[in-house]
Amino acid sequence: MKIDWGDIANYECHHKLGRGKYSEVYFGYCKSNNLNCVIKVLKPVKSEKIYREIKILQALYGGPNIIKLTDLIKENVSKIPCFVYEYMPCVESKGLFTRFSDFECRLYLFKIL
Repeated sequence: MKIDWGDIANYECHHKLGRGKYSEVYFGYCKSNNLNCVIKVLKPVKSEKIYREIKILQALYGGPNIIKLTDLIKENVSKIPCFVYEYMPCVESKGLFTRFSDFECRLYLFKIL
C-alpha cells in the first residue's frame, strides 16, 4: 500500500480536544479550503497498525455515521503520521445527559438496548 502524504504546511493546529492510548486529537484549520478540521496525531506505533487503520477508513468511506478522512500528513522532523478528519461540532455527553427528562432517558436507553 502506497500512501500519498499531504503537505503539513496547509494546516494549523489549535487546541487539544482529547487523547487516547494511541493518539492525541487537536482542533485544526485547513488553509487550502478554509475549513475547520480535526488532526489526530499518532503516537509511535508499528506501521502495520497505521496502514490497517487507513484501509479501514477508506473501506468505510461514505457509510452512515462515518467521519471523512480528508488527508494524511507527516510531521517534517519526527516523521510522526497524522490523520486529518472533517470537523463535526458536537456536545459532550456529560453535559447533554444532565438535561434529559425522564422520558428522554428512557427513550435513549431503549434505543441503546
